[in-house]
Amino acid sequence: MLVLIILLVSSMLSVFFVIWPITLRDVGIDELGFVYFVLMTFMAIGSYLARRTSSEIRGYRCS
Repeated sequence: MLVLIILLVSSMLSVFFVIWPITLRDVGIDELGFVYFVLMTFMAIGSYLARRTSSEIRGYRCS
């Protein structure tokens, strides 16, 4: 089940990263470097917060 979920999420992410630049260019934003930097930063922060939250739910704290 875990492998299926990982495959589903990774395929959705690859589709997102293909459609995201096309959508931004249609809107008129040509500089995608800053957008990707902000996107990756928020993804990293979100994964860190998810890890901390799941660890605290299971009963132990991350160091």
